[in-house]
Amino acid sequence: MRALRHALLALVFLACPLLKAEMPTIGYVAWYYKDANTFKRIAEFFGGGERTARKVILRTDPEQRTGLYFVCRLDDGDVSAFPAGSTFVLDLVTPDSPREKVYDYPLPEPAPDYEEIWLGVTGKDIPQFKEEPVAWRIQVKGPDGNVLATRHSYLWSVEEPAS
Repeated sequence: MRALRHALLALVFLACPLLKAEMPTIGYVAWYYKDANTFKRIAEFFGGGERTARKVILRTDPEQRTGLYFVCRLDDGDVSAFPAGSTFVLDLVTPDSPREKVYDYPLPEPAPDYEEIWLGVTGKDIPQFKEEPVAWRIQVKGPDGNVLATRHSYLWSVEEPAS
């Protein structure tokens, strides 16, 4: 009887890591200015919609493709691992605006099982000058507002001097 109890405890102990759902982390972020033609695929010319080539593309203005894109690559999972109702949040400081701008990108439902996400600042939100962003932060927030994953530029972490 004692051996059976130990065997059951060992089985539960081994199964515990499988029960805990790990959230993906944002392992890599790069930014690029992209023209609308970058996203054109031959299928669109034959009446198909936009093809995303196994990446999630979210834009501030879904009708406009030209803009500043933050390309995020997830480690340890894909977009579908985040709970329904999650949102990518981009905090951005650019040379043409000293104030931080915040852009929310709700994840599509159902979320695809892709590891690459492109967050586009498009339409009227495109920075005036096509220069390097001063600082940025990307967070994934769950439906309850809790931060599930985050990544930021070096300057985002620099403290402001005390006055």
